[in-house]
Amino acid sequence: MIGGILIANMRGDILFHRYFRHDILSSVAEIFRLGVILDGDNKFPVTCINDSYSFLHIRVEDLYFGAVTNNNANAAVAFEFLYTFTRLLRAFMKGKLSERAIGSKWPLVHELVEEILDYGYPQSTDVSALKLYITQGTADASKMNAEEVKKITVVATGAIPWRAPGISYKKNQIWVDIIESMNILVSHEGTVLKADVEGIVELKTELSGMPVCEFGLNDKILIENEKAAGKDIKTQSINLEDLTFHQCVRLHRFEQERVINFVPPDGRFVLMKYRIADRVKVPFLVVSHVKEVGATKVAYEVTVVSKYSKKINGQKVIVKIPAPPETATCKIHIKGQGRAKYDASQQAIIWKIRSFAGNSEYTLRANVELISTGTHAKWERPPISMSFTIPQLCVTGMKIRYVRVTDKSDYDPQRWVRYLTTAGSYLRRI
Repeated sequence: MIGGILIANMRGDILFHRYFRHDILSSVAEIFRLGVILDGDNKFPVTCINDSYSFLHIRVEDLYFGAVTNNNANAAVAFEFLYTFTRLLRAFMKGKLSERAIGSKWPLVHELVEEILDYGYPQSTDVSALKLYITQGTADASKMNAEEVKKITVVATGAIPWRAPGISYKKNQIWVDIIESMNILVSHEGTVLKADVEGIVELKTELSGMPVCEFGLNDKILIENEKAAGKDIKTQSINLEDLTFHQCVRLHRFEQERVINFVPPDGRFVLMKYRIADRVKVPFLVVSHVKEVGATKVAYEVTVVSKYSKKINGQKVIVKIPAPPETATCKIHIKGQGRAKYDASQQAIIWKIRSFAGNSEYTLRANVELISTGTHAKWERPPISMSFTIPQLCVTGMKIRYVRVTDKSDYDPQRWVRYLTTAGSYLRRI
């Protein structure tokens, strides 16, 4: 599989390396520096050199993370491992990945690599399990008592490495957050050119023992199966796509019954990710009229309409309306809510609305005076963009139908479910 791991800075200096196979020579670090990092013509994440070594690398901030192999390794697994490795480093270092951080915490990096790779094959990468026995180069394992050693052994070698045994809470609770990020591109004529939603189901658990949780979603296949079985189901179904699950989910149960059954890690984690591209409800409709009056004036009229229920309020709504780079003055009038001003650094009118009521319509009108120049360059007209947060709304219609928690102690935990919609790339051409 992976023959070695390398970390280098932008100059090509090797900050860390670890080779797992005897056929990976020590000179491979210099080959990686010259043939991958310092080669200005190399723009690909996979580099094969002299039919001997293949380098698969990613760049994170100002660091290069590379995996080297001299056989036909699985490239997808290697890249997934590299990204997982960087996420683990962030979790342990609690900050930005940098040359200084790698150098000052070299024992931690070495210890982490030794635990997650065995002869080049990825092993346990669950951060909660790793934190039980990664000593970060300072702790002395010989000082651990027998109970701590037993706990680590069970987690590292057991069937559920992401959850330690013996967890106990006075008050058992589970929080479920469904967070959706909407991406949309609308033409200047109002036609939706692209619309999709990327969502995550994030959990925070404070549950005692070794509980088994089960979620029921309004998944299309599950709803159809229940209707075929004679159940009276009136819930609107959705078609989930591109599903990605945390390792704790029992995939065979989902494939057979379309229910999400799992033993959860303790604390906060992302249970699943999904994507939906059909039947997406647009939370905001943007209508714009932008007219260039001669060579020195631009007139704006931008209307934003909220399409969700009156019971819901959008929060932290920001509308960014582009203006020509030659803008000298800007007179703004708002009909409705919010405040707006021209920001020269962003070359845009920034309209901020703290609270946007459902089923409401606000309008901004502006007259922009331009600096008169000798040449009149054509304005490219970048799109209007929006950012927002809407609590208690899922634009896809995703619903948690039930949350079940079972444990041998038979406790009944408190359950909290929250829905949230945010803006991803929310654009309207003008």
